[in-house]
Amino acid sequence: LQATGKLRYYANGIGDIWMIPILPSTLPIEILQTKRETPFQISDEFNGLDIMIIQLPSMCQVIEIPEDFSITNTFGTYSCKIRKQAQNELIVVREVRINSISFAANEFEQFQEMLKKIKLHEKRKISLKVSVH
Repeated sequence: LQATGKLRYYANGIGDIWMIPILPSTLPIEILQTKRETPFQISDEFNGLDIMIIQLPSMCQVIEIPEDFSITNTFGTYSCKIRKQAQNELIVVREVRINSISFAANEFEQFQEMLKKIKLHEKRKISLKVSVH
């Protein structure tokens, strides 16, 4: 069994079990590796809502969907929920709010930890069983 079309760019699998990532992560990796020695400021609050509808081919059966994930702290909030809407349709809702605030340099590592948790979550995968008739 080989992935075809767009599936081959996003999925990987062995046999009839395929895995697709929840979301393509858009977090810049550089910010996760930077050390701060001076205070930092997020001057503009950021609010984002992403809604993705995933249409699966009829030969795909959803085996497992990652649990809901959320994180809230002084830097902001993040949540991601996945729901099965129909037999072969999933809806992914991701909400992000980054607060407008100034932080001391020693708090930057906590900000990085929040972003790392988000990145790890977004790497989790939806499991599919693909059957060829």
